[in-house]
Amino acid sequence: MKRIFSLALALLMLIGLTACGSSAPADPALGKYCGDQMDMMGWMSMDEFFSEGENYLELKTDGKGVACINGDDIDITWKLDGENLTMALVGLEDSERAGTLADGVILIDLFGMDTMMCFVREGATAPNLSAGAPGDPTSAGDMAYMRQWWSGDWYGWWHIVSADGKYADMEGLWWDCLAHIDLDENGAGRLEIWDEDLPRGDGVAEVPILVDSVDGSGEMGTAFSSGGWFMDSDMEWGEWYINPVDSAFENTIEISCAMMADDGNYAYHIYLRPWGQLWDDVEAETPEDVPPGYDSWYLPLIEAGESMPDEIAIPVA
Repeated sequence: MKRIFSLALALLMLIGLTACGSSAPADPALGKYCGDQMDMMGWMSMDEFFSEGENYLELKTDGKGVACINGDDIDITWKLDGENLTMALVGLEDSERAGTLADGVILIDLFGMDTMMCFVREGATAPNLSAGAPGDPTSAGDMAYMRQWWSGDWYGWWHIVSADGKYADMEGLWWDCLAHIDLDENGAGRLEIWDEDLPRGDGVAEVPILVDSVDGSGEMGTAFSSGGWFMDSDMEWGEWYINPVDSAFENTIEISCAMMADDGNYAYHIYLRPWGQLWDDVEAETPEDVPPGYDSWYLPLIEAGESMPDEIAIPVA
């Protein structure tokens, strides 16, 4: 009897030691969550908008992780309280965002731009967010109007405001330019710009854009760039933020941006108005903002009822 009791006690001690020595179960939140959908003007595929690289969130131990958008990754920190997820981009001030994590699905406005993103863990079921999703800022009617306002042919000019390095000789130069915008029913499309020196197809810029209705935008909505190129430089997501209500004149797109490189920098400004519109109001208020070829090239075509050509041929004075 004493022998049986001793064996039983030894067995209990062995079980206890095994339990104490075992590792704690892994946090079920850890893992990789693939980019699934994003809400900019209704829910759409994230890979459709960010099409140049991977899109995912990876939650690692000790509250660390990685966010990869369009192939570009940045370290993150995160913490989870129930289903409430808090996440911040390492090295960026005021980047803490609140979201949720439930059933293998993360919903979070990662960049703080009223753009909710949905990331889904492998094996989890992606939610159906497209039909009447809560918080969808844009109705079908609004999008139809915005699409009509942005789409079509545009005329204007662009100039280099300041420049240094290898671009120093270009400071103050300007060019008449033409542009064309195509948008689909979701507001996603492309803005193409060319001028008198750089022909269509190999021109000034070719930029994917997404038009959405956000806080501070008018009925025309706001356009965000999502890559593409300007002159000899590739563009990052969000370099262009185009809000027509910021212009002093109606039916006007203004774009201000800068290109920075190791061998030189320049800042530029672009003015565009729909093809066929007169610039009398601009001429009366700020004549310096009228395209250089407005009187000699543009007006004769408009008065003749001509459609926008593919080339600019300003008469030599």
